Amino acid sequence: MTIRRMNTIGIDDPEFKYQNITAQVGHPAYMPCIIDSLDDKMVSWIRLRDFHLLTIGQLTYIQDDRFVVRYGGYQSNDWILQIKHVTIKDEGLYECQINSDPPKSQYFYLHIVVPVTEIIGNPNIFVRLGESINLTCLITQSPEPPAFVFWYHNERMINYDYTETDDGRIIIQKSTEQNDVIISRLIINKAKLEASGNYTCSPSNAEPASTYVHVLQGEKRLSNDVQNDWNQALDIKNIQHKSATNSEGHHSGSISTIYNYVAKTR
Repeated sequence: MTIRRMNTIGIDDPEFKYQNITAQVGHPAYMPCIIDSLDDKMVSWIRLRDFHLLTIGQLTYIQDDRFVVRYGGYQSNDWILQIKHVTIKDEGLYECQINSDPPKSQYFYLHIVVPVTEIIGNPNIFVRLGESINLTCLITQSPEPPAFVFWYHNERMINYDYTETDDGRIIIQKSTEQNDVIISRLIINKAKLEASGNYTCSPSNAEPASTYVHVLQGEKRLSNDVQNDWNQALDIKNIQHKSATNSEGHHSGSISTIYNYVAKTR
């Protein structure tokens, strides 16, 4: 994660501000406390949820080797608290304290995000024989992109079956609308009957998501159950389209933006 430049803290007239820091689970978090004119004072880091003293100077006072102080790592007067491989339990408020008289402090709130995987659409997807299968997988809340996104068909990894061939392709791209969204699309042209089955999108940094594709032969009459599922899938698609068009609010707006972006890139 990139360390952003923070406001400098001066001992004589410091400006202590709350800083929001976001880190992805499993990745490192950095909290930079930048101080001018430290002189003979000491810098301590404290975890405020249990008031655990983490460090004094460059000495560590916690039996967890994930916690490290980096002095001068960004510039000569910074004291960066690094937490390696963060977990959900690391979320909360941290204090960078200078033992002046009276003590001066700067506070950081560490937010931990867990990526979420979703395949857009109904759990059951129906296509006619010879039509294209087009599956879109969203990995959201992912500031750090996954190292890989694997697609599986009935437990078999198929990434190398479709590398820009006439049969299909797999596309992985970062959303241009939101920085923490990764989009992976599986496109299979001219679907055959054996393309039916379970499809799973499995990124390296999140739990997988699955959907079931039914390839239907010709104009064969659908069974009542399949016809109902087909109609339900069409109804859900129409509802999603209307929701994306009419939704209000920050969260709904973000989701509709992503759906619209995916629709435009199909």
